[in-house]
Amino acid sequence: MLVSGRFVVVRAGLGSPVLAEDREEGGLVEVVQGDAGLLDRVALEEMLTRAHALGDARLVLALCTHPVCIPYEADDPTPASGTAELADAALDLLEVVGLALAARVEVDPRRAWLGSSGVRLPAPAPALYWRRWAVEGAGPELFMAGVWEWYRRRRAAMEPRVELPREWEGTRVGELAARFAAECSNRALGEARARALAEWQRFDPPRPDLDRVIELGEALFARVGSSEPAIDYEPPPADFVLAAAYHHRACVAWAEGRKDAARSDVSRACAIDPYPRYLTTAALFEEGDVAAGLHDRAVAAILEAHEDPFLDGGNLRERVDARDAARTLHARGVHRLRAGDYEAGVHDLRESLRHLSDPRVEAALERAQARSRG
Repeated sequence: MLVSGRFVVVRAGLGSPVLAEDREEGGLVEVVQGDAGLLDRVALEEMLTRAHALGDARLVLALCTHPVCIPYEADDPTPASGTAELADAALDLLEVVGLALAARVEVDPRRAWLGSSGVRLPAPAPALYWRRWAVEGAGPELFMAGVWEWYRRRRAAMEPRVELPREWEGTRVGELAARFAAECSNRALGEARARALAEWQRFDPPRPDLDRVIELGEALFARVGSSEPAIDYEPPPADFVLAAAYHHRACVAWAEGRKDAARSDVSRACAIDPYPRYLTTAALFEEGDVAAGLHDRAVAAILEAHEDPFLDGGNLRERVDARDAARTLHARGVHRLRAGDYEAGVHDLRESLRHLSDPRVEAALERAQARSRG
């Protein structure tokens, strides 16, 4: 099996790493099968650039991010000669994980190993714990669970009869580092390193480059229906991600006064995914008959989504939530009022409020009703 046009899989057994031979530089790589959607892929590319900039020898840099292919180094069968050496390595691992995350590079300490050259940590590497931390706002102790588990496994391998308690749950980074410092080869130096690690803060994941998302998305989108085989480990093109990237870039361009660019981007978003939100944004960027037609298309899309019993309620491209429905009807109502069609405008505003209560829409409805009575 060929991966990304460069690596030939030589081992892919259950419960063991997927290994592939590097046809360009020789040697083996480990293939990490993580998410390869547009946003994930762009984020991994950005993180690899930052990991290169760090220049830390403890980081094993990926050779490819699609999927993540990391130079393979087998574990040293005798990685440490004593508990102090392991404690030193654990502090080292904490430091390099902190360095990577501060640079917004996604790593997973449970994938680290200790060999003759010291601690080695793949970067970047898909890490579900890091994603959960970023999304749910958990503390560093959730991520540091991996460091403590790594230390436990290494020490247990060295002293098979010693069973350490699983005490990492709820442990802050500084407290965990202090435990390692108490056992390291130079306690004073270890305590100083532990104090520095206690300053850890939560790091936000990087925002993907929309231009790169669109570039990759268009390349994938163009291959649909072609005879070119998909690259191994690549999911189908995520149309809704590509459309969302165009829509977001359009809104940014409009806010910056680049109206032609905004109209072009939102038009492409609507062509890929005629979602009411994008159609409404396109209508708001236009005037006259063009805007009216887009408003009508947006409302028609809402009605279709609400009336079709076969639509999958979990698909965001087919399900219109109350906020989007209210925005679409509100936008068309205001457009109709400005065009002098008070009855139709009032009807849309009422329908908007039926989907979602909004003081701004209520105020617009009161003004329209007062004007129509006058």
